Amino acid sequence: MSSEQILDIIRQITDALIYLEQQGIVHRDLKPENILYSIKEEGKIEIKLNDFGIAKYCRQSQDIEVQGTFPYISPECFCERKCSFSADMWSLGVIWFELVFEKHPFKSRDMREYAQHCFNDSLVLVEELDILNKQQSLISNLLQTESI
Repeated sequence: MSSEQILDIIRQITDALIYLEQQGIVHRDLKPENILYSIKEEGKIEIKLNDFGIAKYCRQSQDIEVQGTFPYISPECFCERKCSFSADMWSLGVIWFELVFEKHPFKSRDMREYAQHCFNDSLVLVEELDILNKQQSLISNLLQTESI
């Protein structure tokens, strides 16, 4: 997949998340399986979000029952049991990382190990791949835990 296609997919997902945020909704289960796509006549990929079964209406960070799919769930959800729009942005960062690097950013067997990686490991972004430095920076920014 080209850098341009990846950026277009991420832009469409971001637009959908911004719309949800404006409506006061946190998806809470953003993962590849919940992203539908179709290819239009001109070859353009059209993205739609799916499965709002555990989506939550919330205008600000609030205490919630931890739900979501490991390894896309944000550390704020499983460590602090709070959920906000940043949880969906974390998931977007994981998905973006996977699209660019074709692997998950944190290798872990379970939630405990995942939490340790999220908080203690820095992302290693491969310089050799044909991607824009801006993408690397944006992915890193989405996968920050300092504010958690």
